[in-house]
Amino acid sequence: MLEVQIVPYQNWKEVLNIFRYTEFNRIKKDCFKSSGYICSECGENGIDQGFEHKVECVLIWKFDDNRKIQKRINVKCLCPKCAGAVNSYHPFNIPRDIIEQIRKVNYSKHPEETGNLLAINMIKQACKNFLNRSEEEYTIDIEWIKSMKG
Repeated sequence: MLEVQIVPYQNWKEVLNIFRYTEFNRIKKDCFKSSGYICSECGENGIDQGFEHKVECVLIWKFDDNRKIQKRINVKCLCPKCAGAVNSYHPFNIPRDIIEQIRKVNYSKHPEETGNLLAINMIKQACKNFLNRSEEEYTIDIEWIKSMKG
C-alpha cells in the first residue's frame, strides 16, 4: 500500500544529508537488486513508464507525534510514479497522475470515482500532517544508518 509521507520542512536538509552516506548507496544497491529493479508496490518500472531510470530507493518513515521523533522503519524500491506519490505535497492542486497512481495501487477494487476520492483524501491528510509536523521540532532517528558503519 502506498502511503503519502511528507518529511517536515525543518528536516529536509538532514534527510538529504542521509543520502550522502556511502552506506546508503550500498542500501540502495541492495534494494534495487533484491527487487529485481521492479516497483514493490505496482510491479512496474520507470523505463516502461517513460522515465530514464527504473526504480528509486525510498525511505519509509514512522512519525511519533507525541515524542516528536521521525524514524526510518524501512526502505522500498519504487517506480518513479509510486515514489512521486509517496513524497507528494500538493495541498491545492493535486496532479492527476499522482491521484491515478495511488488509486491504481491502493484502491483498484473501488470504482474509479470512489478510488480517486479516497486517493485525494489520503493526500490531503498527508498535507495536513506535514503542516502540523512542520510547526514542531522533530528529531530524526538515524541510528539505523550509523549502525551500517562497520
